[in-house]
Amino acid sequence: MKECLECYCAHIALIEADEQYKPKHHIVFHLINKMRWHGNPRLYNTWLDEALNKTLKGSCRQTSQATFERAVLLRMSSLLARPLKRAAP
Repeated sequence: MKECLECYCAHIALIEADEQYKPKHHIVFHLINKMRWHGNPRLYNTWLDEALNKTLKGSCRQTSQATFERAVLLRMSSLLARPLKRAAP
């Protein structure tokens, strides 16, 4: 793990000169640094379900405030029961 962190620090040093540093680079640094404690991030990632945010947002926009919780839950369960559309590779 120490080698990974050293390689990543070298990567950051190289991109810093071109001002290509992005906030996600900072997050990756913490993932590598805490990997021994937290384990592989593939086992606890959350970005796989972030694609559902667009569907959830659309469901919420079309819902009355009086029946919001129940209506959104029912609508989302019916939408999630449909087969997923995947982009062609």
